[in-house]
Amino acid sequence: MTASFKSFGALQGHLELDAAFLAQCAEMAARHFEQAQAEEFSGDSVEDLLKPDDFPATESWFPTEAVRALGFERAPGAQEQILATADVDTHVDDIHGPVLLLTLHNDGVKVKQGKFSHVPQAGDWLLLDDRKPHSASGGKRSTSLLVWSVPLRALV
Repeated sequence: MTASFKSFGALQGHLELDAAFLAQCAEMAARHFEQAQAEEFSGDSVEDLLKPDDFPATESWFPTEAVRALGFERAPGAQEQILATADVDTHVDDIHGPVLLLTLHNDGVKVKQGKFSHVPQAGDWLLLDDRKPHSASGGKRSTSLLVWSVPLRALV
């Protein structure tokens, strides 16, 4: 199914997220950007951040039926990640394959995979295949992107 899915990188939906949770995510993104700036952006282009204990359970927001309609489901036992970046060139991770990315905060970073390119807003979600080239490019001002990455597997 993964090979036949042609919309990796396209926005698939939007979830309404709690305002207090989004404020917490904005603070996390700001701290990440300030740290990267202090290090003159010499660290990793994408940081795997520790998921706070008070983050909601994935089950509380995951769009199960919409993801199943696209031919995927959550990969059992796979490690979810909270990822932050200010800018990352086109690359291939080749770690999970298909993932659902839920945008937790974005103040100007453009996400691109294949023919799809956009600046997702908090609550927007998309499917991305980390085995294929993708990028997240910052704008002309300070920018940061914070996403929740959930590994998927194709339905059989």
